[in-house]
Amino acid sequence: MQSTSYVKIRSENTSAKKNLDYGNNDDLLTKAKEYLPEEKLHVLEEAYHLPHRRMADQLRLSGEPYVQHPLQTALILADLRLDTSSLVGALLHDVYEDSGIPLSQMKHSLVVK
Repeated sequence: MQSTSYVKIRSENTSAKKNLDYGNNDDLLTKAKEYLPEEKLHVLEEAYHLPHRRMADQLRLSGEPYVQHPLQTALILADLRLDTSSLVGALLHDVYEDSGIPLSQMKHSLVVK
């Protein structure tokens, strides 16, 4: 039987780590504004803030804030000029299983039209 390893997440006070520069929502929006319609950007902002509201104190075993991995993934996809749904997916991958945010809340908050 093949085992799958997952990144473990731990919670702790991250006040000392919040000053690290891993990129931010402004970086993502700046890239997305280069090619996406303005009306799609609010969905990216909500997708960025949804995990931050629930997972602000979670760290990866490496010590970096949990939310940095999805953000970095979205930044790479924005460099490739992928669509809004792809960027939202990048920001929210793993969020359901790691945050306890119900799928119904995610669907309601993040409708990409």
